[in-house]
Amino acid sequence: RPKLELVYYDLDTYQIGEGSSVSSTTSSSSFISPFGTYNYNGRTQYIYKAEELLAEGMVPGVIHSLSFDIVNDDIALSDFKISIGHTQLDYFSSASYISGLTSVFSDTYYPGTGWNSFEFDENDFSWDGESNLVVEVCFDNNYSANYNSTVHYTTYQDKRTNGAQIFFYDGCDISIPTNTNYSRPNIKFSALNNSIDYVAPELVESY
Repeated sequence: RPKLELVYYDLDTYQIGEGSSVSSTTSSSSFISPFGTYNYNGRTQYIYKAEELLAEGMVPGVIHSLSFDIVNDDIALSDFKISIGHTQLDYFSSASYISGLTSVFSDTYYPGTGWNSFEFDENDFSWDGESNLVVEVCFDNNYSANYNSTVHYTTYQDKRTNGAQIFFYDGCDISIPTNTNYSRPNIKFSALNNSIDYVAPELVESY
């Protein structure tokens, strides 16, 4: 008879980026913060490399949620959306967005200080364990904030951030990014890991 394997699923959290720098409260040209409401609307993408995820012990499988570390919070974000996808790009080298992403979160969002978690409420996303991940954040506000909600970020040797902020324009419809950046917000991914818990011994008939 075949052996019986009992598999359990455990939700683990993996932090990528541990920098203590804080993004700008008023700059509309850095686009480091996913919550850059100073210029009304925005669309920004971030690349998180497979080697970073693997180094933290993350394995292929379903990602349940992600989190950003907010230092100072401001106004709510209307039509706030998060999408995620695979990419072979290690960094942004041109003024274009990565397409073909999966929408995982959509709602009006009220940022608060500390780690803000976004549980995927639209679609599951399964990381293949080999590709880099691209995370996109966009929103559509009808008014300007006093400042951006700021986040902790880490700076790298290649450009990991790509985005734009535009007045009076649906942020998720922005088609051309206007700025790339070497800095990228720290993030946490919560992902399901499966492990073999118990292997039953083979049954032997007795006479």
